[in-house]
Amino acid sequence: MPSTTHKTTTTPPPFLEIRCRGVRLVMHHVPYRLITLVSTAAGVAAGGIWLQK
Repeated sequence: MPSTTHKTTTTPPPFLEIRCRGVRLVMHHVPYRLITLVSTAAGVAAGGIWLQK
């Protein structure tokens, strides 16, 4: 008789989970676009401040 294998589908743990009182924020993957946008804006702002000196 062939053996029956049961595949259990488990979801990977979230990248970031923040719980504060009744609010729960869960990020399942790294938001590369948001990180890129924030770092680009910070670089432009820092360059603008540095050039004004």
